[in-house]
Amino acid sequence: MAEVQLELAHGGTSKDSKILSRRQIHLRELQRGSSQARCAEMGEERERALLMKMAAMLSLLLSVVVADAYYSESDEAETLTYFVHCTDEVAIVAGPGKDTRDMNKLAFGSTLIYDNDVTEGPELTSRHIGRRQGMAVMDNFAGQNYYLLFTVIFEQHDKYQGTLQVQGTEIGHGPREISIVGGTGDFRGARGYSTFYLHTAIPYPIIKQSFHIYKSSFNYKPSMMQASE
Repeated sequence: MAEVQLELAHGGTSKDSKILSRRQIHLRELQRGSSQARCAEMGEERERALLMKMAAMLSLLLSVVVADAYYSESDEAETLTYFVHCTDEVAIVAGPGKDTRDMNKLAFGSTLIYDNDVTEGPELTSRHIGRRQGMAVMDNFAGQNYYLLFTVIFEQHDKYQGTLQVQGTEIGHGPREISIVGGTGDFRGARGYSTFYLHTAIPYPIIKQSFHIYKSSFNYKPSMMQASE
């Protein structure tokens, strides 16, 4: 009787072990399947992220190409040329170490604030176009170049109303060139460049300045002669 009970006990233990082993195998298969599913999901997420990055890079590249084509150097430009009178409407905030009104001896960091008349011809009595208001900062330790930031306000122009925003560092000698970065009114969204040089220094500095504005970037208006053609 004891032997039978021992055999039954051993038999029951063997069956329980087999059932437990099957459950463990099934559990492992479920875990393996879950792990594979997570890996697949992670792979899909990585693929989606990569595709999104590629799409963003492509969109940026296309925008650069379109912008370059839209404002290319071959684009026709409207050129406006005027004279800027640098009279006494200038305030100078001297940089460290110097306090002078001599523009040729300004220290690094010195700032000029100006409000100049803009006229059609070199004479101050010629037709008034507007004003040039802004600043020039000595941003070169050698004291040779200025960073210019100014707005040209068109007050009495025969075709255009609004403002042009111009900025950049003047480099070199002779004619200088800086960028037209925007505008308002008829010049909203304007792009181009401005060239200028000293027309005369007597009795005060007079600058001849031209604004070359890409026609496709603003509200271009042909002259009456061009319209009739």
